[in-house]
Amino acid sequence: MKNKLSVFVLLIIIIFTGCQDFLLPKPDSMVVPENMNDPELLVRGAFEHLRSNNDSWKTATSLLLNYNNDEIISNKFRGTSGSFWELSTFSQPTSNTELENVWVYLFGGVNASNHAVISAQNNENIALEAEARFIRGFYYYTLTTLFGGVPLVDSYDDDPFTQRSNMEETLQFIEEDWKFAAEYGPEVLVMAGRITRYTAAGYLAKLYLFMGGCIEHNVDQWIEGTGDEERMNLLRFSNWADTRTPAEYYDLAENLLAGVYGKYSLIDNYRDNFRKGGEDDAREHEWLFNIECSATMVDGLPEAINWANGFHVNSIWRHIPNYELYGMYHAGDTRKGNVSRFINNGPTETINNSIHYIDNSPNINGGINQYIYGKWRRDISSGLHTRWLTGGLTLLRYADVLLMLAEAKYYNGKEGEARELFKEIRLRATSISANKDETILDAMTAQYYNSDFMQELMDERKRELCAEGLRRVDLIRTGRMVSAINSLTDKHPNGNEWNQGGVSIRAMKENLNSGTYKIWFPIPQQQISVAGFLQNPGYPVE
Repeated sequence: MKNKLSVFVLLIIIIFTGCQDFLLPKPDSMVVPENMNDPELLVRGAFEHLRSNNDSWKTATSLLLNYNNDEIISNKFRGTSGSFWELSTFSQPTSNTELENVWVYLFGGVNASNHAVISAQNNENIALEAEARFIRGFYYYTLTTLFGGVPLVDSYDDDPFTQRSNMEETLQFIEEDWKFAAEYGPEVLVMAGRITRYTAAGYLAKLYLFMGGCIEHNVDQWIEGTGDEERMNLLRFSNWADTRTPAEYYDLAENLLAGVYGKYSLIDNYRDNFRKGGEDDAREHEWLFNIECSATMVDGLPEAINWANGFHVNSIWRHIPNYELYGMYHAGDTRKGNVSRFINNGPTETINNSIHYIDNSPNINGGINQYIYGKWRRDISSGLHTRWLTGGLTLLRYADVLLMLAEAKYYNGKEGEARELFKEIRLRATSISANKDETILDAMTAQYYNSDFMQELMDERKRELCAEGLRRVDLIRTGRMVSAINSLTDKHPNGNEWNQGGVSIRAMKENLNSGTYKIWFPIPQQQISVAGFLQNPGYPVE
């Protein structure tokens, strides 16, 4: 089915995101320079949109994906206020400006992707069509996991406004795009920051785990009784025409991930995934999908993603790890450096000619204001802020593939095989060198063991993948959001506020418990006013 987005909505997208962010013609005129119909150029533009402005993964979108979970706490006293404070504590009014910005930005990505898909089809270039359909599915998946069912747009006729599709229709649209990409995508990476068919297979498996999990764990329970049937149907998983069961989704996921298994590998040093200097090894072996953000990109667009805007800016801590995260790591687990004490001087380490400060372990019983995410560090020789990212920002790593495969195997009755996959993840974490320590692995396995496999899996995902924009969706699809937020502590063992984040934790609990429908963000009010979209259940209709 071909759905249409009106010219007026497209013009709003262009106005809000800025024409400089598109390698595309204006949508009200198809008379364009000849090279602007080049499918390779348009596919590149669709991927470049990932980092096109401050509403992208540079700041706003990455923050939204990392909010409302049990990993990251906003620090109200250190610069997080206003729109971002609302979004990080389940307050999120429909008038929130950042929600509007992210909505428009992501549909800008859909717009760019649609141009690329149509051009690739017109030029009968199936490989480029596969890449274009992957990235379109990626923008839609991001929209759907934030807002639920959204308008589905794949052409540019001047028809009336397209209204929101429901959850089933939206997810099936994404499924079709990613199935195509998994079948016809390139076997090998054609350019840094692009994808292969294995990337698409990994994301398709992620989609199936999301669909199966939301059905199995009755995610609908969090919205029941919060609005009329028409509004609730936009988010429901229980009234689908698709009769596939959770078990069938898990089987599909396992088969896809089995095809990716062994195509990539874990690099020796976990931290090199997040440090300039280590990224070349990571890009070759562990990353299935990433955003390029160094000043020496192969495509000649020298703009760095300012990841520090999301976590620590100008020597202050806007977003901080919680107490539980730091306490989850075994003493010999090299991933414990994900939580660090603030540093801007002292000993350094060199990774392939890039210089970084060495992480300081925070004193868990020490004073407040010493804890930050130490996961990403900029090369300090650049002369810029020491925690700004200059390498690549990974969106899908092989470690995530292994953990998804473990989950699928468990659901398919193969818990023994699933637990063996934990060992692959943990063995890497016993040392930063190629020489791994089986004794530490045994100790980690014993400390991390939980007879509830899914709880152990969720803990391992948290240790390995924290602050990579995955946790909120993990908590939703496994039915753990409410219990996870309510289990957070707002105090140090010494009784002090946890890194001045206690007020944020208390606000998260109060706001979520007052309305569990807030696991989904509201549709921005401006979009409702302009296009007449239905609002998500529970939120006021203005």
